[in-house]
Amino acid sequence: MSFPFRFDLRVKMVALILLSLTRLGAEPAEPLHKAEVKLIVPGELAGPAREKFEAAGGEPELETVCFFDTADQKLQAAGIILRARKKGDNAGDAIVKLTYKTAEAAAADVIDDVKVEEDWVDQVQPRLSRTIDRGKPLSDDQAAALKTGALSARDALDEAQRALVEKRVKGLKWEDVKCYGPIAARIWKDVKFPGAITKKMTVEDWSMAKDGAAEEKILEVSAKGKKLTAKELAAFVKDFFSTAKTQKLGEPSGESKTKRALQFFAPGK
Repeated sequence: MSFPFRFDLRVKMVALILLSLTRLGAEPAEPLHKAEVKLIVPGELAGPAREKFEAAGGEPELETVCFFDTADQKLQAAGIILRARKKGDNAGDAIVKLTYKTAEAAAADVIDDVKVEEDWVDQVQPRLSRTIDRGKPLSDDQAAALKTGALSARDALDEAQRALVEKRVKGLKWEDVKCYGPIAARIWKDVKFPGAITKKMTVEDWSMAKDGAAEEKILEVSAKGKKLTAKELAAFVKDFFSTAKTQKLGEPSGESKTKRALQFFAPGK
């Protein structure tokens, strides 16, 4: 009477083993890409483009941005970007961005549940990074300090973020890390360009000012893509830069807003 039961159990066991072997022998799934494509509009085109976005983009979202680094930019040299921001009436946030020079370096630096992101500022190759978010939003007092440039890096980051930075920059003194900012930004989201694969683009208009220097502006257009195959990513990047050129926004230069901001607010410049 027990034979059918044993036979049924053996069939199930064999099926499970065969299924496991099939999975082991299967081709690995194609990796999916999380990417952002960015273009800084060159100076001679920025004025007309800004007027177009002001006319067609509606009311922009206002944002305050601040980067943090030492006077000699030790964090930048170590491939670390610290940024805090406050968007309109929303709670403020702060991130630690780890950048990598090679794909091998990114693969070796595993951080739980934090995937590698690709920033495309040209069509040659992406800049690889991981972004570690703050555990909770900035407090109202911290957000208010951010708007005036008085927020310290120690207060902007949470304990886990600070520990991550300290592990990578030995001997770092937080009192030496200063605000590079504040930067006043206007943001238009979900901007649409006719015929583009990239249906939703973001426009950021940054204004940077400091004593003894002329105001500097940065106009950037960007788009994000998630879970893209290699073929989809190639089309996404190509379409973005092609659309930008058609819309008279210029061609990729490899520049980034972060680098421009750090250069502008660098002490002694």
